[in-house]
Amino acid sequence: MISAYIKPNLMGGFPLEDFKKLLNSGQNVIITGDLNATHINWNNYNCSPYGRKLFNFISNVEGVRVIAPHSPTHLNHSSRDTVLDICVQKRTPFNSEIHVLNKLNSDPSQLLWQLTLGLSQ
Repeated sequence: MISAYIKPNLMGGFPLEDFKKLLNSGQNVIITGDLNATHINWNNYNCSPYGRKLFNFISNVEGVRVIAPHSPTHLNHSSRDTVLDICVQKRTPFNSEIHVLNKLNSDPSQLLWQLTLGLSQ
């Protein structure tokens, strides 16, 4: 499990080579955090260059999926609110959900990430 933050507006764009190293660091990998990669498939109204790059990469990797909350995680007073915090999972043997907690007045919002193990009875 990896907690990640990717700085916006990095020279060279989204650090895909570093992300690949993290994703390939184990057989089952979870990378979650503020990746600053917005995409319409992750409950955003548009796609950022980071989001397009990450989406194009993930689309071609078997066993990888993205989990995103349905509510914004970043409130932007000058433009639309966005989902910046996502979870990228590689070959994880459980289901997960991310919920935005609106209990504190902060930006970015706090998240609750729930894992459900698929144990047979």
